[in-house]
Amino acid sequence: MITLYDIGPHKFEESMGLSPFVRGVRFALHFKKIPYKAVQLSMHEIESTAKSLGVPPTTSYLDGTPRYTVPFIQDSTTGKVVSDSFNVAEYLDEAYPDTPRIIPPGTRMLQATFCTSVFTNFEPLLPVIRPVTVAKFLPAEVAEALKKTFGEAAVKSTLTPEEEAEVWKKVVLGYKLIAQSYGSRSAADSAFVMGGTNPTFADMALTGFLWWIHAAFGDTQGWKDIAALGDGKFGRLFEDTLTACKKQV
Repeated sequence: MITLYDIGPHKFEESMGLSPFVRGVRFALHFKKIPYKAVQLSMHEIESTAKSLGVPPTTSYLDGTPRYTVPFIQDSTTGKVVSDSFNVAEYLDEAYPDTPRIIPPGTRMLQATFCTSVFTNFEPLLPVIRPVTVAKFLPAEVAEALKKTFGEAAVKSTLTPEEEAEVWKKVVLGYKLIAQSYGSRSAADSAFVMGGTNPTFADMALTGFLWWIHAAFGDTQGWKDIAALGDGKFGRLFEDTLTACKKQV
């Protein structure tokens, strides 16, 4: 059985979770139909839990101190522990070869680059989406932990309406540049990043962030602008990935 570690508690759907990076892994597990259980950790539990399991850090702070982040998994079937969402996706393909591949041979570099770009272009939205998420989906103790970790701006917007509008423009423009990679695909062609009839991890990673935007803001203009990208393919990718990666009950 795989144990997947996320941040919590929260008021999101159980099958979605709080972290968009963890959400991409959840989609992979659902698509592959691999049973798992999710454990929610508070902010201050992440490092100690990771260390206790022997999970490697995913990055480091500016002073060089190792930094531990979710997602990470523990697989009791193989005894393996893996951190970082892309590493977890690769592990699932290797450890469960009888399930559909989400990083097909020859696509690793392309998908890894794409996943990095998804977050890089989403990052400007954090000052806008974090306070909304805190207000709508997080209990007081999690909000306080976020405030201690990321400062007041994590729980309360410090931007003017004009500044927020500029943030949305920047995010939409960044994702527009990604959507232009569809090239000459017609409206009837697959909306998945690598084409075809099934999603790959690139689709799952992007949908993890798109789902957060839609959950936080609903069918507002910001969401509509993003869903319309690529002649509507971003919206189709979102819906098709959610359908393909629906949790098996």
